[in-house]
Amino acid sequence: MDESEFEWESQLRFYWDRTANELLVRQCNGVFDYGYEYMGLNGRLVITPLTDRCYLTLTQALSMKLGGAPAGPAGTGKTETVKDLAKALVVMAIPDLELICENMLLSEGFTMAKGLAKKMVVLYKLAKGQLSKQHHYDFGLRALKSVLVMAGSLKRGSPDLNEDVVLMRALRDMNLPKFVFEDVPLFLGLINDLFPGLECPRKRYKKASTSWSLSKLTK
Repeated sequence: MDESEFEWESQLRFYWDRTANELLVRQCNGVFDYGYEYMGLNGRLVITPLTDRCYLTLTQALSMKLGGAPAGPAGTGKTETVKDLAKALVVMAIPDLELICENMLLSEGFTMAKGLAKKMVVLYKLAKGQLSKQHHYDFGLRALKSVLVMAGSLKRGSPDLNEDVVLMRALRDMNLPKFVFEDVPLFLGLINDLFPGLECPRKRYKKASTSWSLSKLTK
């Protein structure tokens, strides 16, 4: 096969540029710098002709300073294909959680965003490593975003509360319901270590408490 043939040019290829002393990724007209992002040992997709076409479309769009979003039925591998291409380039495969949290906190009106973002990411990292392994536990970006949205809502609802108390309440109230009994004291201990000396009383709902008491009395 000649190197100028489309069959070869359309493959995702890696070259070491001795002049620039850098690893380059090429596909047709697209040339990209390799990201050198360490991800450890993980799985990769099985490459099919459809995967190749998706790679080619995305890399050519990126080479023209455009974007791309695969469309199709659910469960066909759209998201995984994009993630696998990112792994091949190792670009944005591992998100910077602290930076994302900081910017989201700023957008929610927090002025202490930098310090709070660091505490939040540390808490999730410790919880992931120390709590028991359960299928429904999620300490990734999606879970972090849910807590941040709730923290913003709590801040707007209680503007007089300190920001660290607001975030502490959001972290506690969003996470405790999903933990098994044995993990609750450990998680509360982690929160108290990261937010020392803070008291965050639970919000009581009178109607719920009254109805629960009445139902208990009637039994």
